[in-house]
Amino acid sequence: NVDLTLRPAGAPLQVQAEVGSFAAFLNGAVSSVGASVAADGGSLRFDGRADLTGAATGRVTAKTTDTEAFLTAFGQSGIALPQGLGQAMVIGADATYTTDGRLALRDMALDLDGNRLEGGLDVVLSDVPQFTAQLNGGDLTVPGLTSAATAAAAGESSEVAASGWSKEPIDAAALALANGTAVVSFNSLKAAGLEFGASKLSLTLDRSRGVLKLKPAALFGGQVLGQVVANNRNGFSVGGKLSFNGIRLEKGLGQLAGYDRLNGEALGELEYLASGGSLDALMRSLSGKGWLEVNKGFFTGFDLEKLMRSGRGNGGSTVFDQLSGSYAIEKGNLVNQDLLVTLKGIRADGSGRIGLGAQDLDYRFAPTISGLNGAAGLTIPVLITGPWADPKIRPDLKNALQPEIDAVEQEAKDRVIEKLSEELDMEVTPEQDLNQVIRDRIEQEAKDQLLRLLGGD
Repeated sequence: NVDLTLRPAGAPLQVQAEVGSFAAFLNGAVSSVGASVAADGGSLRFDGRADLTGAATGRVTAKTTDTEAFLTAFGQSGIALPQGLGQAMVIGADATYTTDGRLALRDMALDLDGNRLEGGLDVVLSDVPQFTAQLNGGDLTVPGLTSAATAAAAGESSEVAASGWSKEPIDAAALALANGTAVVSFNSLKAAGLEFGASKLSLTLDRSRGVLKLKPAALFGGQVLGQVVANNRNGFSVGGKLSFNGIRLEKGLGQLAGYDRLNGEALGELEYLASGGSLDALMRSLSGKGWLEVNKGFFTGFDLEKLMRSGRGNGGSTVFDQLSGSYAIEKGNLVNQDLLVTLKGIRADGSGRIGLGAQDLDYRFAPTISGLNGAAGLTIPVLITGPWADPKIRPDLKNALQPEIDAVEQEAKDRVIEKLSEELDMEVTPEQDLNQVIRDRIEQEAKDQLLRLLGGD
């Protein structure tokens, strides 16, 4: 029977152990061992076989109420896990430990702050731990990954939304806590303000750079495939390349960009990159590109049908049959030139800028009512400008009348050309400069009169 107090990192570790064949153990033989280790924040129990070097294999169980403090007692300081990822945990696993600091856990059952997972884990204990994990879980919640920035993006605070994106510094120090890869499958996950359905995710950490691969992920009512990267090696940056289908736009745009006026099920692609030390800096530096298609949906706060057909409408919303468009993003501004929206008897083309960083709009819709019997339809352009929270929507009457003005101008020009051709007794084409035609004719007439005078004709 052994009762020891060890201090590998200063804090005391209480070890109580039983060795089956102590004399053989002292001579280096592998012997049956049972041991309990207690320290500030938790305890663990091992039952199996071990030798004097510390190599061991057997069943390990552990329970912590403060995982950070417990790991610090073993010399692994500074590992502060978010709530939901093991601030308090219960573990049971078949374990193998080797003297070079390698720990393998098989047939593992985990309870991380109430989140239950099963699978396997390999860890190399060092200044920066190395890990490989394969885990399966049920319904998971990680509230520790919900930040003020995420709340602002989700529009959860009207005060934050009114003042723009959060300027609070982003703490990405967690990217440097360990290196390795974890593959996790689950039935559902609530984390960082997002709600996933049944998904498979792969997270790789490598020297302060994290890559999250969605293989795919059930998100915003649809599926997302691709990867998201967070890099804190030389300043903080984020990027990603994603394809998606069946995404509910009101959920996706609402949670990611704080904009929930567009509703519908979307198919498309998105590629983006941003850098900066706060959410505000990230959104203002955002660049990228993508495309989007939506079948049947609606805008809230803007009734296009009522505008085009006086007295008729959809109660303050624009209900459409199809929406499509592509876009480019530069310095936090999304620019689109080919938006097409179709609804009952109306086609709307759109182009303009959406300020993702400044949270403002400068956009022009050009809806056209279909004419009868193939006749040209009526177009009334609409300008949408101002902040997301309170955009101004008004008809662009000047541009609405421009086609009529152009037609009148062209008719007048045609009459002038016709009359000028008669007076000058020559053909004048629309491509010619009328002023130059008149000057040339005057010059020619002057030459003719001078020649007649000199020649006596």
